[in-house]
Amino acid sequence: MANQDASPSPPQPPQQPQPPQPQPPPSWSAAGSARPGRRRKAWTISLSAVVVVGLAVGLVVWAPWHKVPVAPAVVHAQSPTATSVLVSWAPSKGGTTVDRYLVLRDDK
Repeated sequence: MANQDASPSPPQPPQQPQPPQPQPPPSWSAAGSARPGRRRKAWTISLSAVVVVGLAVGLVVWAPWHKVPVAPAVVHAQSPTATSVLVSWAPSKGGTTVDRYLVLRDDK
């Protein structure tokens, strides 16, 4: 009859669900693949570098600012004395503007 003398236990309140515990980030091993964010960043930087190099090479090959000078068409030479020569020419048409010429004697 000891069971009859024991008082019943008070009712337990219903348990509320526990909030989910934050999961630790996955560990990335050195031998494994890189983190997704870093892979995307590296890919974007690589693509940008290729585009910049391609544009630079294209500009160098195309070189719109580089015009080859054209040799003057009409050159006049006069010898006023036995030891001097007077050389004159008309400016070239087209190409870049030439501001000076180097006149050589016997390619020297």
